[in-house]
Amino acid sequence: MKIDSYRQSLDIDRASRSEQTQQVDKSSTGGVSGGVKSDRVDVSSDARLLNDAVKAAEDHSGIRQDVVERMRRLRESGELGQDAGKLADSLIDAMLKNG
Repeated sequence: MKIDSYRQSLDIDRASRSEQTQQVDKSSTGGVSGGVKSDRVDVSSDARLLNDAVKAAEDHSGIRQDVVERMRRLRESGELGQDAGKLADSLIDAMLKNG
């Protein structure tokens, strides 16, 4: 097994730099409790819009269970799905009507 002494020295350097940074922060703010620092994230309007759309989609499934049950009964009784042309016409009409 080979021990990489270069890697260990990098880790020690990083740790000491981190300690130095913390000491500078403490002295410039008058101690840990002297000044409060906070992080800030700005979210674009597109990201907010996308987040709102996802929440709305999760809140409402858009499936009308009463219609699903009615169509299921019609299909099982043989009243639905017999005429492919009629079905295609009604689907096209619905798409044109709803935009």
